[in-house]
Formats: sequence, structure tokens, C-alpha cells
Amino acid sequence: MREHMDYVVFQIIYVCRNVKDVMVSLYYHYMYHPSKIIDRLGTFEEFAEDFMKGAVADGPYFGHLHSYWTHRHDANVLFIAYEAMLKDHRGTVRKIATFLDKALSDAEIDNIVFHTSKDQMVANNDKTWRRYHTAKDANGVLLHQFIRTGKLAKPLKQFQKTSIAYQAVIHAATF
Repeated sequence: MREHMDYVVFQIIYVCRNVKDVMVSLYYHYMYHPSKIIDRLGTFEEFAEDFMKGAVADGPYFGHLHSYWTHRHDANVLFIAYEAMLKDHRGTVRKIATFLDKALSDAEIDNIVFHTSKDQMVANNDKTWRRYHTAKDANGVLLHQFIRTGKLAKPLKQFQKTSIAYQAVIHAATF
């Protein structure tokens, strides 16, 4: 969390995700991102090692996470795990509404749950995530879209169990 945020009063909703899922998701995002924000992606193993060192284009994951984690009990911060959102989508919507001091009817909650579902976001990919987050080949065949699976991955299949990255992720999972 940036230093200047300490004296400004506003509400923050911070969504964290399991580091293993973040790594896999970010790897695919970089792989298909049309702006080519990085010169060389390398193998997943190489990327994972760079990620664990904080040497990727979006900066150090753990420093960012920790800067918000230390504020998770602040009255103006709602800290939510992506995994909890998937497990209880409706409950998460209610929790956010309560945090924002918004009274919502059941019909309004139903509407939010519908429009924030993975299926609905994929169906509206071009409208909501803009075309630059979608990659197609020369024939127009879809290679990647911003919402890849939206599910909890089994990313350890991506790692060689003897790699430095695998060991670092296992260690990080205890964070």
C-alpha cells in the first residue's frame, strides 16, 4: 500500500489469490498479451523463478500482498480471497455491499451475482475486457481471452518438482 494512502480516507477492496494460481494466470496473460510488455517470457519454469524473485513486469507479488495484508483489519479495507469468492459468490457480494454500506434487495444481489459470474464475463469479454485482452491468430481463431478459466488451477502440474520455482512456491504457500 502506498505511503500517501495512510492519510486519505477511502474504502479499499483488495482481492488476493493463491500465489500458484497468480503465477499460472500471469504467465498466460503475458504469453498472449498483444502489447508484448516483456521481451522474453521463457519457459514457465523460468517465469516462475523470475516471479518468485519479483522480477516480472507487474512487480513483486509478495511485497504488494504484504502491504495490504498489514491493513486487513483497518475499517476502510476489505481483504477478500479469490478462493472464498468462488466458494460463496453470493455471500461475497453481500459482504462487499455491507462493507460499502449499501442495502441491496435479494433481486439486486441476484443481478450482481449473475453479471459477475465467470460465464457471463466470458460471454461479454469483448465488451468488458476490451479487445486488447483477447488474442487471435492470423485466421481469427481465438487463442486467449482475458478470463482464461476463472477456476482454481492445479498449477503445480506446471512445475518440475525438483525446480527452484517449485520449492519457492511450496514455501510461499505457507505465507
